Amino acid sequence: MRVLFLIVGLSLMASPSFAEMPQETTSRFAEALITDRPDAAEASQTVGKNRFQVETSFAYGHDHDAGVTTRNYCFPTLLRFGILGPLEVRLEGEMYSVQTEAGAATQRGISDLAVGLKAHWLDNRGWGPSLGTLAHLSVPTGSNNFSSNAVEPIFKILADWELPADFSLGINAGVDLPARDAVGDKFARFLYAAAVGHPTPFWKERMRIFVEASGAVQLKAAKSAEQTFDTGLALLITPDIQVDGFVQLGLTEASPGLQTGLGFSWRL
Repeated sequence: MRVLFLIVGLSLMASPSFAEMPQETTSRFAEALITDRPDAAEASQTVGKNRFQVETSFAYGHDHDAGVTTRNYCFPTLLRFGILGPLEVRLEGEMYSVQTEAGAATQRGISDLAVGLKAHWLDNRGWGPSLGTLAHLSVPTGSNNFSSNAVEPIFKILADWELPADFSLGINAGVDLPARDAVGDKFARFLYAAAVGHPTPFWKERMRIFVEASGAVQLKAAKSAEQTFDTGLALLITPDIQVDGFVQLGLTEASPGLQTGLGFSWRL
């Protein structure tokens, strides 16, 4: 029940994936690309038929747990291709990763990849949301030290709105089934992401900022939830090119301590 109250509360201040926020239709940015970064919430829109989009970044993570400091460096990348107007196929992963830990050897390797399918079902009309669905299947293609060694399904419902005064609203909700944990348990998690965004006072049609809450709640007693807060911005260089950045803080012991990243997206 507390999870339901949390989601309802977050929905009152949520937004769609950041670059989806409405553009001024009188400008050349009216048809600007829509990305699924830099926030965790993913847009309900697809890239469009026969369009190809690259969303890549450099990310840094820092965590201090039980007196041990761990640093992670990786290159999260998402490739999207529209096979129909409302349907796209996707391939994503952290690509090459480096992990350092005090007193331990540095680990390097390739991460697991996820293949996915996103569908757009409804447009935003009045108070009705723009709706989409996203199904991913993570497969154990990575190096031994960076692979879950398991197939992990993910399913999300994507909903977002355009609101007065240039605000945007949206929610992602879904489930996943990660690999077995350290004691051999396997259990589903409830996933959520909710954010609010608005254009900056300057470069209004090209730059927007956001704040977001997201997390993963284990559907099993005595398992700690991951809860995070993040903020960032995205800048459209052209209608087809975006640069962005974010900072994310973990709010619970099970969450990563600090993550930050810089990204680049390009629509062909």
